[in-house]
Amino acid sequence: MKARILLLALLAAVMTYGSSCINEGFLIPVNLSINNCYLVTSTTIGLIDTSPKSFALSTLIDESFRDNIKGARYYDIRVSSTGNFTGNIVGTVSVSSPQSPTQQVLLYVGGGANNTNPVPWSTFSTPQTLLGASPYVRTSAAGVGVLVAALDRMVTDSNTSITLYVTGQTSGATSLPSGLSVCVEILGQVDARINGGDGN
Repeated sequence: MKARILLLALLAAVMTYGSSCINEGFLIPVNLSINNCYLVTSTTIGLIDTSPKSFALSTLIDESFRDNIKGARYYDIRVSSTGNFTGNIVGTVSVSSPQSPTQQVLLYVGGGANNTNPVPWSTFSTPQTLLGASPYVRTSAAGVGVLVAALDRMVTDSNTSITLYVTGQTSGATSLPSGLSVCVEILGQVDARINGGDGN
């Protein structure tokens, strides 16, 4: 008898509050990946400066979620290399946006206490990641600020974009072979509202 009364009470609660929950909607996490491989075009040992790449952030998620973004964040940055090279590399990944047009260092890539010492190119044949606590990548507060601000703007501006740059220095070999690339991936998530009625 008590179990029947409890069940009836639960059904009444669902009938009373359940429809409003559906009307208000709920948030689901949607994966966001900002990634590109930057071709090293120089053929001589020394400074390398790859072509920048711009990303319209909302286009990186499914179109059905783009008008219902309620929050966004990044949780990892990965750096890897493609191609065979016997020398070393040290460099940076920088970021800018239309609201912050001056390039800011997002990531230092290298060895030593400040990640400014050359390390073997082959180190990055396995992706080096922040989540993996790699000693070869380190974020910079200025660049992280630009990235986070851009992700925050996704809530109100569907045209939010960022540009990533890769620069560096090679050493320890006589020449650079063709086909070398540095790949950068920023992994994040977007909170999207579904079944949200008016979307507020």
